[in-house]
Amino acid sequence: MPAVVFGLNAAKKSTAPKPTPAKRKAVFDAEEDAASDDEAPACASLASKKSSRLPLNPLRPAAADDSTSTPRPAKSPKLSHAESKVAAVDASVYDYDDAYESFSSAVKKPTSENGNSNSNSNIVGPKYMTNLLASSEQRKRDQLRAREKALLRERDKEGDEFADRDKFVTAAGDVDESKMAKDLNAKGARIVVNDDGDVVDKRQLLSAGLNVAPKPRSEAQRERQTRMMERQLEEMADRAEQVAKAEDTQLQEKNKSRITDEVKMDAKASQ
Repeated sequence: MPAVVFGLNAAKKSTAPKPTPAKRKAVFDAEEDAASDDEAPACASLASKKSSRLPLNPLRPAAADDSTSTPRPAKSPKLSHAESKVAAVDASVYDYDDAYESFSSAVKKPTSENGNSNSNSNIVGPKYMTNLLASSEQRKRDQLRAREKALLRERDKEGDEFADRDKFVTAAGDVDESKMAKDLNAKGARIVVNDDGDVVDKRQLLSAGLNVAPKPRSEAQRERQTRMMERQLEEMADRAEQVAKAEDTQLQEKNKSRITDEVKMDAKASQ
């Protein structure tokens, strides 16, 4: 029976670690271990050879300024002579930074025509949107004119069927007509608008593509056409005269043949 020890300095029982179970080796582990054992001394010998050939040098501290450690090559006399000539002509030829800053400031702050830079001049407007909006407005006006022309044609076809009925025109239509009349009058047209805002003469509201009126003919074209008509009439008259002459000659020949036949019959009867 072991002795029982009391106290703080009682030695603890030493617990030995449990042995780990050995892994089972596979069938081909023996060959791999043999190959690795053969390769290990070969790698160690190569490393030792390389270390013996290349001696290791201690690292040098980095220089504070590379310009002092590595001297720059001196300029050629030709280049220095050319630079001196250019500097004598214009001393600011190599001020690339100043030139770039001046260009960038000119682009950022465009000046007005009077030379004063305005704060509103920095705002660049749209490049193509104004033209697109103007063309869309022009198309809308052309469509309104074409629609109005079609309505006028329909009313002309209807005749007096709806003449006794009232016409209803919206305020927007009156505004559009008066606006178009003002625009065309500003361009040089002659359009009369009454007190109610109605356009009296709407013929000049039609643009070039919607106007159906024929173009005025020139004097030379009229003379050419009159000469052609006269020539055609003369040819028709000559043909009629020739036909009439041919008919007269046929009648005369028939009459002569009748007379000769009658004379022959009378002569036979008298015999």
